[in-house]
Amino acid sequence: MKFFASIFNPRFFSNSFFEKRKVLQRVARAFWIYVAFILSLAIVGSVLSVDVGIFVIFFGVLGQLCILSCIGPPPFFIPIASACLIFIVLDLRAEDSIILKHKIRAALIIIAVILFFLGGIFIVRPMIRREIADRKTERLLQDVEYYKREYLEIGEPTSSEQFIYARDNRIMVSTMDGKNPRIIKEIPLDEAKKIFSVSPKGTYYIATSINNRQSGAADTTGSSEVRTVADNTFVMSITNLELLQDELKLCKWSFDEQFLACQYVGRTSKRERLVLFKVAGGSTERVYDDPSWGDTWRNFTWSDENLDLFYDQDEKIYRIDNIKEMSESGFTIPQHRVLLDHLAPCFNTGIYYNKTFYCVTTTERLSVYQKLPDNHFTSTNSGLIIAWNAASIDKTNNPTLVTKAPLFSTSYSPMLYPIDGVYIAIYGTYRGSFLLNLQTGKINRFQTFIITEDKTVIEKDVENTNIFNNAFEGTVPVPYRGVP
Repeated sequence: MKFFASIFNPRFFSNSFFEKRKVLQRVARAFWIYVAFILSLAIVGSVLSVDVGIFVIFFGVLGQLCILSCIGPPPFFIPIASACLIFIVLDLRAEDSIILKHKIRAALIIIAVILFFLGGIFIVRPMIRREIADRKTERLLQDVEYYKREYLEIGEPTSSEQFIYARDNRIMVSTMDGKNPRIIKEIPLDEAKKIFSVSPKGTYYIATSINNRQSGAADTTGSSEVRTVADNTFVMSITNLELLQDELKLCKWSFDEQFLACQYVGRTSKRERLVLFKVAGGSTERVYDDPSWGDTWRNFTWSDENLDLFYDQDEKIYRIDNIKEMSESGFTIPQHRVLLDHLAPCFNTGIYYNKTFYCVTTTERLSVYQKLPDNHFTSTNSGLIIAWNAASIDKTNNPTLVTKAPLFSTSYSPMLYPIDGVYIAIYGTYRGSFLLNLQTGKINRFQTFIITEDKTVIEKDVENTNIFNNAFEGTVPVPYRGVP
């Protein structure tokens, strides 16, 4: 009580202590030193091309107040406390130090200020944290609504096309919704075998016998062969000692079912191969045999209207346009490949469908891309889909941006599959698969946003029978070219 009585005693603030101009001068000097310090940090942050705000707070203010920083002080306490520390340092270094002349009073004032700030911190901190959390939640909810309105297609997509695919040991044809599928054939398979791919007309399928079930799905090797759907007759082997099960999903049929292209990523010889099979004749031809194997997955695709094969190698996209002639000669004539150098923005080969070439690119590769407003659900993404029409496939025309926003990451080497003139499917993203509406640029992800009791936003799968959403259960569906 004596302490508080002495503080409120007018003599406590005598001319000999607080009314001296020296105090005001040192307060002003401490303030401007603090301002100069913050400005210098801001300049350094700009020179280093970092986020200036984060740089200043982390390396500047919080560095001065390590103890207070550890307990999480409200931001507006930091500059005040920092200026006070600078004032104390300046005063102690002065020859006529006010603090040293009035040790007891100065100590009591400093203790009272510390207690005041600590008390304020513990009282105000929960309220500030709640306010910050509420603002973050409000911003996140706004981002959700904007994302849903601008980038998501609401409702299940539909298509008049028929698609062929395999589920377990059944080869089926159905519409996109997967309802009332027509079973083309039920193949007698044992537990060690699986159907990985079906040709567009339903003539052939790829069956695989798993040799090593202990290595896990991604690294399981096996023997693979092409068989007929009608009578399960053996046609040819496409086994490679380094062939992995997941790589069979990368095998793609030509539109007329005469050829099958498969990519093998070696684990023993560290090589990567793209092999072309002539199904009817049982012969093979290597498109490339690359010894410089790496972690980058390449891609390839067939044209849906002729026997052109597109593939990427060494970050360049090529087209082979004489496969028919190669086949007729028994693969004695070399492949004629054309470098499509104007497709340089493409991350890898996409698909050629409906007289249009679609591929994946990034916001960095596409120079004409204009940055969109910040949104939580697009801020870490850079993946875009672009398109060239057939008339400009060999020319240097600018592509058309198909997606409205960077809606996925390219670190997983996304794969594109044709659906119809309205949709294409994108697989291999960190958020699973989604369908892209080519007319609106919006995506259909078979997911919805759920807001939990603690105001956390999560994405939950929506139950549906769409065959493209459920492709992970078997083969990826392809447009059916067989008998209706």
